[in-house]
Amino acid sequence: MDETGNELEQNPHPESLTEARLTELEDLASKASKGPWIANSIGSEGYHVMSTAGAREVRGGRIGRFTYQPEDGANANLSAASRTAIPALVAEVRRLRSLLPQDKIERE
Repeated sequence: MDETGNELEQNPHPESLTEARLTELEDLASKASKGPWIANSIGSEGYHVMSTAGAREVRGGRIGRFTYQPEDGANANLSAASRTAIPALVAEVRRLRSLLPQDKIERE
């Protein structure tokens, strides 16, 4: 319970963002094609997620299943958005942690 007596919701995303996990996410992003990325529907084939960085660079991968699922477009859009969001979120977590007293930062 919190200080007002309300039940605290369990964290639906229990993964802790330790410094090791932040570094892992940062490494994944740094090895991927440059962003931003976009998601394009290719009809019944699914979606392509591709990099638009560089004058002539277009690289991508297919997202989809053997049969269309309503969430395929949302999955492709999330994948595309994550290319720029992950580095920004890692930087923001580190920035906010730098503002905390060292004894308040959870140890890995």
